[in-house]
Amino acid sequence: MICHSDDHLVEPEDACPECGERRVDELIWQNDEDEQVRCATCGFVYIPPCTQRRKEQCDADATE
Repeated sequence: MICHSDDHLVEPEDACPECGERRVDELIWQNDEDEQVRCATCGFVYIPPCTQRRKEQCDADATE
């Protein structure tokens, strides 16, 4: 997740899709998968779009 350093918020598209939480301290990467995030505010577990962006970037880097 990309974080705005000024206010410690993730990008809007990486926010919790259930409740909209954007605070970095409330969005917890799960240790077992490292792709899933659990929202501490509502408990929802999701795969944020930044995970897909990171995979696409790694794939692009590998083909160069």
